[in-house]
Amino acid sequence: MSEAYINIIPSRYICHVTSPENRDSINKNGLLPSLGFRAVFKGKIFANNGAFPSNNWYPFNIDFLDDCLMGNVSDDLDFLEWAGKYDIWMIDTLKIKNLWYCDSPDWCIEPCLQIFTEEAIPRSALKLFKTEKMVHSIHLEDGVASTSYTGGLCEIEI
Repeated sequence: MSEAYINIIPSRYICHVTSPENRDSINKNGLLPSLGFRAVFKGKIFANNGAFPSNNWYPFNIDFLDDCLMGNVSDDLDFLEWAGKYDIWMIDTLKIKNLWYCDSPDWCIEPCLQIFTEEAIPRSALKLFKTEKMVHSIHLEDGVASTSYTGGLCEIEI
């Protein structure tokens, strides 16, 4: 590993975001280091250091901004529904012994948001999730108001 990268300890749950086209392969083989269409990606598995989707996550930080600028998404409130077109593979880092590195050491802050490993991640350390738009409800009964949310991050059984 290049000394230009900073070794970090990731959060317990981190997430790899990918197209649903890769679902069968990941379900069968786990996550494998990329063959890479660019040298910088070759031999790496990228993840977002956290367990709840954010529009700061890759590739959301690029795709979501583009869709907002083109008027396809009105604002951040639509983010979870918009992100539903991706598969989110949650990695339980306690089930693996991989070394993790901050992807952008020049602007690495604690905690580092985009990270990578050069080691395969077995299927046993992965769970598949999708996002659904959060819906806020207010219930009034006997003069008492209660609120609830539905949607968000939902596990998919495969």
